[in-house]
Amino acid sequence: MFGKLEARLTEAGFTCARADRGEVKNLFARWGDKGHPRTFGFNGHTDVVPVGDTAAWSVEPFGGAEAGGRIWGRGAVDMKSGVAA
Repeated sequence: MFGKLEARLTEAGFTCARADRGEVKNLFARWGDKGHPRTFGFNGHTDVVPVGDTAAWSVEPFGGAEAGGRIWGRGAVDMKSGVAA
């Protein structure tokens, strides 16, 4: 999963390192010099937690249904845009 992301970040000048914790896979990417007095950081997740009982959902969990001026579904407002930024 991280192969493509790590490759793209490396091509963009990031230094990447894995930071796995048990079954949870993590990728740490740094742009710029370590220890620099001015830093900027953000983090996000790309994991997908199981939806559980799909019958309990009023919309398709991964469908992104629009109703009442809002988007409903699993991940409609999640870290996808933050990670993409």
